[in-house]
Amino acid sequence: MECSKQAFLVCKEICCLIQDMEWLDLKKLVEKEKIEMCEAEKKWEVEGIKKESNKE
Repeated sequence: MECSKQAFLVCKEICCLIQDMEWLDLKKLVEKEKIEMCEAEKKWEVEGIKKESNKE
């Protein structure tokens, strides 16, 4: 009985670690997406400024 309880606790710990790692990966992905969106917005603004300059 004691052995299966220890195995359960170890398994539970491993599952928690895996969930934490997945959460960290998700946070990294969200941060990366935010950075990419900011870079795309900056590029769009620069292109808009260039087009406005060319019209004048």
